[in-house]
Amino acid sequence: REGMEYVREILSARHHFGLHFDCASYRDVSPSNLDDLVSRECALLESQFGSIEAVSFHRPGPLELSGLKLKRLPNSYEIVFREEFQYFADSRGRWSRGNPLESETFRKRGNLHICIHPIWWSPEPRTPFECLLDLVKRISIRTEECLSDNCQVWKEGRDSAPIQP
Repeated sequence: REGMEYVREILSARHHFGLHFDCASYRDVSPSNLDDLVSRECALLESQFGSIEAVSFHRPGPLELSGLKLKRLPNSYEIVFREEFQYFADSRGRWSRGNPLESETFRKRGNLHICIHPIWWSPEPRTPFECLLDLVKRISIRTEECLSDNCQVWKEGRDSAPIQP
């Protein structure tokens, strides 16, 4: 729910919504079925948030970088985007190509493609590893809360013998 509220808040600020698609999540990705796989994930997101406007591939390999065009949506590795936009990503908690807000392209109001991973950002400075440790902790807490709310066996066991974090 929390993630869904964040997405709705971002969309209410008039940002565009895209899919960050991970081909590694599937065993048999090929040029012949990639459109169908992307469309299936888009349909799931669109049922909650409205239209998806573009696709960006996570950790692109040769297939994703081949310049292929999807039937339904533009993807961020099409030739036009690679040639006419300056790409920035905060992978591993750092801007590998410099801060986009300090770029000449930004100053000249040029085309930017910015891929942001919220996991790396926090009010206080942290290393990427500390960000991941925090993620593991939050997932553990949410899992325990979900089990406590929805599973009688867990709730009874937890009430009789509390688990130490």
